[in-house]
Amino acid sequence: MRAAGTRGRRPAGTAADGPVHGLALLSIEQLAPRPRRTDPSAVVCGEDAARGRPAPDAYLRAAARLGLPPADCLAVEDSPNGIRAAAAAGLRVLAIPRDRMRLPVALTHLITDQADTAAAALPVLRRLLSAQPEPTPQ
Repeated sequence: MRAAGTRGRRPAGTAADGPVHGLALLSIEQLAPRPRRTDPSAVVCGEDAARGRPAPDAYLRAAARLGLPPADCLAVEDSPNGIRAAAAAGLRVLAIPRDRMRLPVALTHLITDQADTAAAALPVLRRLLSAQPEPTPQ
């Protein structure tokens, strides 16, 4: 995760359920429009959270490390339990179901928006982020 920093940039981060910080850092760098240094203090992995998904612990810790209220955060999720965890933490959720899986109907009210692929999600992500005011650190 990236902590709040330079003007014009939004904080970015990841809350991974797995134990490997390196994978979480890689996912951030892949989303970056240009090379940036990642702030590892804002990376939350499975061993950093008391409970795994669908509990909201990892997302709550990630928001706290970024110094932002959860409502100012957006989760990009590919699994039903990840969607449940992000929504329970109070984040908006962009769902990109893996392998074009059909999400359970019971989850539709938890999702802010949805895309079929990562490529299709990019314009949706840009729209969601542009509609959100710049976050203010707590």
